Amino acid sequence: MWQLAWWWMLLALPLPWFVRRWSTPDPVDRDAALRVPDLADFAGLGGAGGAESGTRGRLILLWCIWALVVVAAARPQYVGEAIALPATGRDLLLAVDLTGS
Repeated sequence: MWQLAWWWMLLALPLPWFVRRWSTPDPVDRDAALRVPDLADFAGLGGAGGAESGTRGRLILLWCIWALVVVAAARPQYVGEAIALPATGRDLLLAVDLTGS
């Protein structure tokens, strides 16, 4: 039977959604010395739905990676019946003569 040692780690699954939902975006400085173009400028170059499906695929991939990391952090363990280990050994007797004769 599979069991999670730290099941409470699964509470971190919606963390990226919360961060994205309630974080404020960085203000865009239009007077910057170097302006990097947005991806929206290149949306029409990908053909039919190229940029939209690529962004959605990347988002799904990132969510899958996050879910796997969180499940791995929860420490899944296989717990089964206890296996009796064979007890093998030898009896050893050590005799020391301290009489001096």
